[in-house]
Amino acid sequence: MLGEANCIQCLGDIDEAEGEIEPARGRWREALALYAKISRPYSIGSAHFRLARHASTPEEAAEHREAARQAWESIDRPDLIEQFLGKEA
Repeated sequence: MLGEANCIQCLGDIDEAEGEIEPARGRWREALALYAKISRPYSIGSAHFRLARHASTPEEAAEHREAARQAWESIDRPDLIEQFLGKEA
């Protein structure tokens, strides 16, 4: 399941690179659901970060950033929080 989720997330990245944001968001949400099933906090944070970058509203972006922060905190990865969310996170 991890490999499948990783592939789906990468397809979302390809969609993003081609300017296809809505399909990318759909793929990232799909990958996120798989990561949640197998409890992969590193990848959960990564998917939330991607979704935050292209959120529909500032509130949605904040929710995804907070979810990413919580996922990375759960595995004691302050380096990821600082790198992707900034020191204020």
